[in-house]
Order: sequence, then C-alpha cells, then structure tokens
Amino acid sequence: MFVFRFGYESPEQSAANAAHGWDDESSQWVVIDAPDAAAALAWGREIAERFVQELGAGSWITGTFAHWIEPLSACPWAVGREPVVCGQFPDFSVWA
Repeated sequence: MFVFRFGYESPEQSAANAAHGWDDESSQWVVIDAPDAAAALAWGREIAERFVQELGAGSWITGTFAHWIEPLSACPWAVGREPVVCGQFPDFSVWA
C-alpha cells in the first residue's frame, strides 16, 4: 500500500495566481493498494487528474504540480480514508 500525495490549484487559486503572480496551491492524498510503487504512482496521477477535473479546474496533468508516493508505513498520519485499488477512484465528496 502506498500514499500518493499531490498538489493542485482550485479554480479560485488559479484565477488569483494568474491575477497576482502568486503560486498558491492546495494538496490532497490517497491510499492506493497497488502491486508496486510504479503502479501506485501511475494510478495516483489518474486520480489527481479526475479530482481536478471534477473541481472544474482544467487538467492536472498539464500543470507542473508536485506529486509523489510513499509507503503507507512511512505515513502514520494517513488515516481515515478507505484505500483504493488501481483502477478505482475514491469518493471525492469526502475530500474537504
């Protein structure tokens, strides 16, 4: 199991960043049950893309946002969310 973490801009952040030359970002994370780190990273990128699209903020993939994976064992703070398997999207409605 891996934790995929990623940065993104909300539509409001994107507009403010463009207007003021800022670089404000938010971040999210998801636990991915994957056979290896490469699979977790690839699926995490798909999750980030879908999440940002659902926010109405365009494409995450075309941005230059930080993203990485870590073993779940290295992230004791990563609790309270159901893991997803590769090919499954999380319930974004609980991502406040």
